[in-house]
Amino acid sequence: MARPDRRHLLGGLAGAAALALGGCSRIADRREERIESSTPPVGRIMRINGRNVHVWVGGQGPDLVLIHGGASNLRDLVDVLAPRLTDRYRVIAFDRPGHGYTDRASASYEGVNNTRGESPAQQATLLRAAARAMGVDRPIVLGHSVGASVALAWAMKSQDAAAALVLLSGAVMPYDGELPLYYQISATELGNKRAVPLITALTPPRYVEIALARAFAPQSPPQSFLDHSGVDLALRQQTIRAGTQQVRDLPGYLAEMSKRYASLYLPVEIVYGDRDQILPPELQSVPLARAIPNARLTRLRGVGHMPHYAETARVVDAIDRAALRAGVK
Repeated sequence: MARPDRRHLLGGLAGAAALALGGCSRIADRREERIESSTPPVGRIMRINGRNVHVWVGGQGPDLVLIHGGASNLRDLVDVLAPRLTDRYRVIAFDRPGHGYTDRASASYEGVNNTRGESPAQQATLLRAAARAMGVDRPIVLGHSVGASVALAWAMKSQDAAAALVLLSGAVMPYDGELPLYYQISATELGNKRAVPLITALTPPRYVEIALARAFAPQSPPQSFLDHSGVDLALRQQTIRAGTQQVRDLPGYLAEMSKRYASLYLPVEIVYGDRDQILPPELQSVPLARAIPNARLTRLRGVGHMPHYAETARVVDAIDRAALRAGVK
């Protein structure tokens, strides 16, 4: 039997690869269906400027907006904070664009051909429009991790956009250094089309557990978080693309935003754990407190990147201080 020439061999390998990737895409789609079936929306879906925005609302009182961090969704903040706040605040929690059940900020960011991440300002614009549609005026805005940059962008829109800010373990200052390879996968169309479906299809539960352990360290993820946070939503293809693109592009946006921090005069409460391995506080929360004139810094000893779980009462105290300082309580 004649041996195949190089052209036929390469063609056969390419065809086999395409079949394998097609199989992974089908597996990824089925996994997404199972994830969404087991983790449906907990709030309502609003239609804002042609975009779906998922919002959870509870309680009465001054408006308090919650904005979650990376690879997460609104359940993260609602489950732990809302029970302690809805007796005296109207708590409004959003899924950020591309996360949970909120669409990307505009149609131009959708699909495998897009390699750009929305800026904090673009994310804040969509969420602020949804808040306005609910009658929200000058809320206290809380942001965790990447969500802290969105909270800052919300307040920087105008002097009366927010009454106060509460920033938890925030990604808020420009930083150097190359991000891990994971955040580069959606920098190219090839990565979007090929690598993302593979991640959705093949990422084992053990990897998710390891990532959560690192995020919570030195604490451990509580069982309530594992049971109710809907962390598997972050394994969907759209969310992987949104999350990696937004984080990859964030340093450039923060470099521009940080030039205006000194112009923020609203009350700002900054809370961080001094054992945070994700966003070192000496590079993020601490210099932010020096940059904003009316900032108050709270250090939580022995706490990692998830202060709202490790020291929930201290975070609630910071929210109440922000409300008092802003004169809305």
